[in-house]
Amino acid sequence: MKQKNFLWSLLAIMMAATLCVGMSSCSKDDVDPELYLEVSPTSVSSLEGKGGTVNFNVTSNLKWQVISNQSWLTVDKNEGEGNSFITATAEPNGTNSSRTATLTFTGKEGNSNSVTVTISQEPGGISVSPTAASLLPEKGSTTNLTVTATGSWNLTGCPEWLHASATSGVGTTNIIITALTENWSDEERTAVLTFTANTLSTTCTVSQLPILPPNLRVEVLNETLMSDGFAYDLKFGSDAKGYKEAFYYESKYLTMTDKDIYYELMKETEYNALEDYTFLPGSVDPGTNLIYCVAAYGNENNSDGSHKYGPITVVRITTKQETPQDDMYLTSSYTSTQWKVTTDRKGKYGQKCDEYYYYAAQGEYAELLVTYYRYYTFAFLAHMCFKPMIAADPNDCYKYGPQTMTWSRSTDKFFCITWGIDRDTKEFSADLSTPVYWDLSKSSSREMKRQMKSQADLNKSHYRPTREEINKLRNALKIYKAK
Repeated sequence: MKQKNFLWSLLAIMMAATLCVGMSSCSKDDVDPELYLEVSPTSVSSLEGKGGTVNFNVTSNLKWQVISNQSWLTVDKNEGEGNSFITATAEPNGTNSSRTATLTFTGKEGNSNSVTVTISQEPGGISVSPTAASLLPEKGSTTNLTVTATGSWNLTGCPEWLHASATSGVGTTNIIITALTENWSDEERTAVLTFTANTLSTTCTVSQLPILPPNLRVEVLNETLMSDGFAYDLKFGSDAKGYKEAFYYESKYLTMTDKDIYYELMKETEYNALEDYTFLPGSVDPGTNLIYCVAAYGNENNSDGSHKYGPITVVRITTKQETPQDDMYLTSSYTSTQWKVTTDRKGKYGQKCDEYYYYAAQGEYAELLVTYYRYYTFAFLAHMCFKPMIAADPNDCYKYGPQTMTWSRSTDKFFCITWGIDRDTKEFSADLSTPVYWDLSKSSSREMKRQMKSQADLNKSHYRPTREEINKLRNALKIYKAK
C-alpha cells in the first residue's frame, strides 16, 4: 500500500514540472526582454588642445561599466545602470601632436557586446606662422606673425635691431616685427625668434636683406708695422672697379657710427682703379692708435649718379715703439772705383742686432731711393722694397753682424740703407737705419732730411708709386751686390 502511494506522488511531481517548463517557454518575451547598450556620440574628433569635457548619453537596460585607455582622459563615473549621462575630462595636450583615447562601455549582465568611443585631441603646444619671414633693408620694414598657443606664451631671442609688438600673450596673437635699423651691410642678417608655451617651443627665422651690393669686400693683408706708420696689401672683391680709403685717429673713430664712417669716407679721394697695396701717407709718432678704413665700388650707381660702395673694412692699428738707436750705424767712403760702407752696432737696440738686410743702389735708382726715404715712411720702404725681396730669396741682401761692404763704383751717386733683426726675438726693428748717400756733383749731397707729411695730413692725397715702378726699382737694386 505504501509503495503505491510513493509512485502516485512521484508521477504527480513529474507532471507538475513538465507543465511549469512548458508555461515558462511560452511567456519568455514577457519575463526576460532583450538586453541592449548604446552610447552617443561614438566619436569626438575636435577636442581642443587646451583640454575640456565631453558628455556622453548612455541608453541601456542593464548594468554597465566604462574604462578609459589613457590616463589623460578620465570619466566622472566608471559604472552605471540603465539610461545615464557621463562626462569625460581631457587634460591639456602638452605636445605638438594630436592624440587619441578610447572609452570602452561593457554590459555587466551577460551581454557580450560592448561599445567603443574614440576621442581625438588637437595639439596643445604652440605654433607660429610663418616660420620664416624677410624684411627689406631699410629701417622701419615690417612683417606679421601669428602665434597660436594653448594658454600663455612668451617670446625670446629678439635682437637689438628688431622690435616685436608683443613679447607675451595668451592663445592666438598677431605680432608685428619691425626693423629698428637698416642693414648697412652686404650680407643678409638673421635672428631666430623662440616662442614658448609651458615646456614646448617653436621658432621663426626673421631675416633682413642687405643695403650694400655684394662682391665688393676689401681684404687687408700682409701687415708691415713700423714706428712711423704701416702698409698693407689689398685684395678686392670680384665686382670691384675702384675704391676710397681714409685714416683716422682712434679718438675720432670711437665717436662715429658705421654710417658716419661711410659718409666721411665718401668725402675722400676716389681711386678709379684698383691698387694692390696701401700705406699711411703721413708720418705718425711711435705708439699711435690709428684706424684704417677702405671700401670699394662696382657697377651699381646711386640715384645721383655716384658710385654705390660696398661694406667698409676697418683695421685697428698701433704703431710700434721706435728703436732707441739705429739698428746699424753706417759710415761710408769712396774712391774713383769703389763705394765702401762700414756697418756698426750702436745704441741699446743696435747691440742686439746680429743680422740685417741692406739696400744699395747707384745712379738714378740711388736718387729714387733718396726720394722714397725723404717722402715716405719706414713702413712703406720695408713693405714695398725689403719684404718682397726677402720673401723671394731670404739670402739676398742678407748680412750677419757688423762688417764692411764694397761696391764697384759706376756713377757719382750712391745710396745704402739697412733693416736689422733682434737677436732675441728675431723680429725686425721698428725703424730702418739712417742711410748713407753720395751725390758727388753736389756739395750738400749727404744731408738726409726727411720731409714726410705731418700727422695733420693723414688723409691728403699722396703720390702712390705703381707696381711697375716698384718692381723696376727692385730689379735695379738686385744688380748692386756687395762684395
